[in-house]
Amino acid sequence: MNDGTRYAVKDSVGGGEGIIPGGAFVTENIHIGFNPGTNLTASDIIKKVWYGTQPLATLTGGTILELTAAATVSRTLNWGATRQLGAPTLSTIVVAGISQTFVQPAAGATVSGTQDVDVPANTSTTYDNVVTASDAQTATASTTFNFLGKRYYGIVSDTTGIGIGTQNAVIISLANSFATTKALSVNTGSITGVKFWVYAYPATLGNLSALSFNSIPAIEAMNTATISLTNSLGYTQNYILYWNKQGQTTSSDITAQ
Repeated sequence: MNDGTRYAVKDSVGGGEGIIPGGAFVTENIHIGFNPGTNLTASDIIKKVWYGTQPLATLTGGTILELTAAATVSRTLNWGATRQLGAPTLSTIVVAGISQTFVQPAAGATVSGTQDVDVPANTSTTYDNVVTASDAQTATASTTFNFLGKRYYGIVSDTTGIGIGTQNAVIISLANSFATTKALSVNTGSITGVKFWVYAYPATLGNLSALSFNSIPAIEAMNTATISLTNSLGYTQNYILYWNKQGQTTSSDITAQ
């Protein structure tokens, strides 16, 4: 707790005295290796190093998006800027290259807002939030958008023509997730009648090295083909496709590698 005492600090380097509040120092804002600036009084140095005067920046909104035929994808970024205790006022907040209008926060408070962006399609893109204080100190936060194709997996009743692309609509209606890897561990769920398990993923990931049903190696029991597949956003790329040679009638735990 601050006991209200005020101490005079003699500046043996630059001369003069500065008054700082007494009481316990708050140490969580210490900046290791931080240069507080030049031509400062001892009071200024202590306040900058111990109380923390650099602004703080946050930026969120970046995520993985699906590959698309569109030129851009509209998204919203959420930004924040904090003026630390003992810090000078904030001068500018620039998000994705666009200057933000904001109400000056009180010392120790945060101001926030949003910025809409048109993300270039199918390109990894990083946006920054650059917060600058009136003494020219800055803080930067970043967020990134990446684009990936999806992998599709599930059971179907009929695989006629699936290897030549006549069932692409069926494939993209199956369960799916972003194809960060071709490795997969799923259960088919309950099966009524005879069904065929299907797995399709971007060809850039390469062929499976192993596939098992209920821990029994089964890659030799699968058909495989490379097809051209267009996703629900109109983006077309080559996919590697696997599907049962013989239908199955019972639920299975499936592991693909």
